[in-house]
Amino acid sequence: MLPPLVPLEELPRDRPELADPYPIAEVLRSGWAVAVERRLPEVPALEVALVGRFVVRRLGDEVALTTKHREMLALMVLGHDRDAIAEALWPEVERRKQWNNLHVQTTLLRRALEPWGVSTYLDGGGLVRADVDLGRLRAALDAGDAIGCARLYREPLAPGIDLPPLDEARAELRARVVALWKSAVAKAPDTEAIDLLERVLAVEPLDEGALADLLARLVRAGRRHEARRRYDAFADLVARELGLPPLPSTAAALEGS
Repeated sequence: MLPPLVPLEELPRDRPELADPYPIAEVLRSGWAVAVERRLPEVPALEVALVGRFVVRRLGDEVALTTKHREMLALMVLGHDRDAIAEALWPEVERRKQWNNLHVQTTLLRRALEPWGVSTYLDGGGLVRADVDLGRLRAALDAGDAIGCARLYREPLAPGIDLPPLDEARAELRARVVALWKSAVAKAPDTEAIDLLERVLAVEPLDEGALADLLARLVRAGRRHEARRRYDAFADLVARELGLPPLPSTAAALEGS
């Protein structure tokens, strides 16, 4: 009966159990640390979107983070430990200074993510209790789910972050996604294969093998005008980027031969 009768802020602070019936979001926003700690299992996951965008939401509201905190969070999601994060963020300074910087920035990041003062999303330098879109994409890759990857994959990974470990992760993720799409094309009907090949070319526009396969499937589907348009656009691209014409086999695919 308490929630409709007594505002949360009027409860006696030495009786945190009285906050148990109140909505967890209200308890979190109150900053009543002891009451929050009693109900940690109910705390909603931190929502982290890194694939094609960088958005962090807590209780449905976007969390404003500094560039340094975004860098830290991205490296945590990628599985880097504290030593690797410190080295990536402050490569020019000696180890003791790296660790001091990391300690200070972790404290500030914790305040941004956990304003109620209870360890919730950061644990031992890593991210916990988080719903991360990259995790879902990796699961789809591990399961060989090409359609799921097509639905989830966008570029770039963690936009706005300029760090060598992120560049490596982007290249590895792209390679895995493209390889899965290409593998799925061989077993897919033309309609589905065309969509997958379009996605391959969106991220690897100079992949002439994928283009030739796309052209052949478009011609078979009666979409010859579209195939010609794609061929001409590719010819312009390779002339501009490489100073070369398309391979004869690519032109042959356009003719259905």
